[in-house]
Amino acid sequence: MGRERRLLRKVLRTAACLLFSACTGERPEADISIVIGEADVLTKSELPDEEKISNVSFLIFDNYGRLEHSIYIDGAKTCQAKLLKGETYRIRAFINFGYRVKAQHIEDLTDLQFHLAYPDEYTDGIPMVADTETVNLNDSQIVLEPVRLMSRISIRMDRSRLSDNVSMEVSSVRIGNCPKRVAVFGKSRAESEDDCFTVGY
Repeated sequence: MGRERRLLRKVLRTAACLLFSACTGERPEADISIVIGEADVLTKSELPDEEKISNVSFLIFDNYGRLEHSIYIDGAKTCQAKLLKGETYRIRAFINFGYRVKAQHIEDLTDLQFHLAYPDEYTDGIPMVADTETVNLNDSQIVLEPVRLMSRISIRMDRSRLSDNVSMEVSSVRIGNCPKRVAVFGKSRAESEDDCFTVGY
């Protein structure tokens, strides 16, 4: 009877060791390239350059919304990261912000606002964001589609009532009530007069 008990304890210890080894074994990682895709630009202006990307702040969160990786790059739109296979990740990218965006949890970005400035600050590119809710690690590359934080304004001149020999030249255009800040992932609206540059640009 005592011999059987000792044998049973030995078997249980062996099984526990095998189970512990299986649980603590290293999980396979994948080298993933995260790329900012082409911006949805209908027209191409000379200044500011609507397609220019000067810097990107990448935030990669796990399935629970906790920060996994924080990567900031200058002069490029691609970063490399090691991610666990079989896991689900959420990625946020902040383009042309000019600084590293910090957050420990994805919910920290809910109330994030970007303070706008006109017009010289955008010679380094239009501020944009990109995000994805899930990551398919079957591919070695993830492409994020950027969305600009600023509206595009087009000006058209109706010449239908003018004679053919009449020409017009626009020297400048002033736009008033420009917003001072924008909600990065939520809806934006001006709450008071102080929320806008009333003079215009």
